[in-house]
Amino acid sequence: MKIAITGATGFIGRHVRNAFAKTEHDVVLVVRDAQKVGQIFAREEIVLAELCQMETDWFELLGKPDAVLHMAWGGLPNYMDNYHVDVELPMQARFLKAIVNSGLNKLVVTGTCYEYGLSSGALSENQETNPNTPYGVAKDTLRRELFNLQSVK
Repeated sequence: MKIAITGATGFIGRHVRNAFAKTEHDVVLVVRDAQKVGQIFAREEIVLAELCQMETDWFELLGKPDAVLHMAWGGLPNYMDNYHVDVELPMQARFLKAIVNSGLNKLVVTGTCYEYGLSSGALSENQETNPNTPYGVAKDTLRRELFNLQSVK
């Protein structure tokens, strides 16, 4: 299986990448800065790209992967900046809609605990979201948009 990973050098992405290095999957690392990748594992390739590239056929550029694990998100760790809602959210939504509309069948997008606002203890996927930071609002809005996209497909 061919898996593309966005945000492969980020906080979560680097751990996911290391886990995939122990499998037989072909992995496409979608990164902005190849210098952050470090050692290239067997069965890995790098695609240098900015998700804001609007006219890109993402499915083709990533070699028609079987699945995309999307963990890229800019503007961190400043969770209070309106950049997340004003810039990052529309860019993320455009990228994800474009790759799905160009042929991708399997997409996994990471969420965040910030979608749930101030809460203590374990979180549940069935729990109501209640974001209280621009980052949380943006991630929760993207989640809702993806559910809508899924219902249309």
